[in-house]
Amino acid sequence: MTESTDVRLQAAARYLTVMIPVLLVLGRAAADAGLSLVSILFVIHCVRAGDWGWIKRPWFCVAFAIWVWLLVTSNFALDVASAYGQAATWMRFLLFAAAAEHWLLDERWLRRLLAVTCVTLALVAADTVLQYFHGVDLLGHPWFSPIRLTGPFTHPKVGVYMMRLLFPAALGLWSWGSLASGRRWLPVLLGALVTLAVFLSGERMAFILTLFGMFLTAMVWVGLRRAALLTLAGVAVLTVVFFVGRSQVTVQRQFIATAQGIAGFWNSGYGHLWRSGVKVGSARPITGVGMRNFRIACSRPGIGMPASFVSRCNLHPHNIYIEWFAESGIPGLLGFLLLVGTWFRRVWLIGRQARWPGWLLGPALGAFVYLWPFATTHGFFSNWNAVTFWLVLGWMLAAARMAEEGRPLFVQKREAPRTPATPRP
Repeated sequence: MTESTDVRLQAAARYLTVMIPVLLVLGRAAADAGLSLVSILFVIHCVRAGDWGWIKRPWFCVAFAIWVWLLVTSNFALDVASAYGQAATWMRFLLFAAAAEHWLLDERWLRRLLAVTCVTLALVAADTVLQYFHGVDLLGHPWFSPIRLTGPFTHPKVGVYMMRLLFPAALGLWSWGSLASGRRWLPVLLGALVTLAVFLSGERMAFILTLFGMFLTAMVWVGLRRAALLTLAGVAVLTVVFFVGRSQVTVQRQFIATAQGIAGFWNSGYGHLWRSGVKVGSARPITGVGMRNFRIACSRPGIGMPASFVSRCNLHPHNIYIEWFAESGIPGLLGFLLLVGTWFRRVWLIGRQARWPGWLLGPALGAFVYLWPFATTHGFFSNWNAVTFWLVLGWMLAAARMAEEGRPLFVQKREAPRTPATPRP
């Protein structure tokens, strides 16, 4: 491979990567196509340049073993073709994360990804707030229901989108603002706008995880404790304002209904799905029922819950770890837990040594909140949701590599010493 060809391949893959936050807004097909093309370009680069050192990374070895297991268990799936299709194509996400860490995201391109994410996130949040007050967003999308907004999307997932990208964007922007005099108000403004938009979206779990992420930020990063606590206080004030205004329904859903839902969780629709997922996994604890087979299995007698559980069936059980157990068995779940532990052990060690710069803490928190085990979630393997996760994970791995190598994302610019003026004769 000529050097110019490899440079062009890398440039194309980098531009696609930094545009994924925009592609996610355009739709799942656009986002998945962009990520998949990056993975293909990475493989072409590796084949032609003989660049295979990344295969030895511990996390990739674990992930590759899990992928092989998914392929093996597909032979025992209820729908073999569907399971094989889901399992085989999962490799594209592993390749994307490896490419982001090893080939794509250096200091310059991480800054570009941060800039694109911040701008896109601010526009999406502003569009969502506009939809709340105006009835439709800039694209003409109306409210999805009396309690759910869509923002620029066609379905109510705008809160999830903003929550997953908030911490990489806001904390990375804080790192830049710490060096740019008078710019610390930008991440605070972005965080407040996004938190307000997530609140108004009506997506309860997204709002809870947003607050949870802010709490973790205050606990881990002392330098941002005041900003995080002020944001939380602002949320409390906004809640009161909206409650006495036009948004009593939203407040009731986000707080009162959420508290009631937690108290009676096991008898709720999500609780039924979790119980159904455990029942499905228990029927085949070694191999699981196969990837993308939960919906098929949950309605079968002897595998799923009784028909009296109206909410027992869906595309997935709405919890990442129960989904792994139900569809890949105990070995698959244990393998995934080992993979998660491998990711975060390395990042934790690097983060502590580097004193948690915001441009590393942000994507680490974004990935951690996504993987929080007690959350109701979208399908881990579905295209749009998977793209959001693997984008943040690749971001985290690349930032960890830079911190480990002592390469800061932002560098304080030193002013050149002034030459004293020559006195006139």
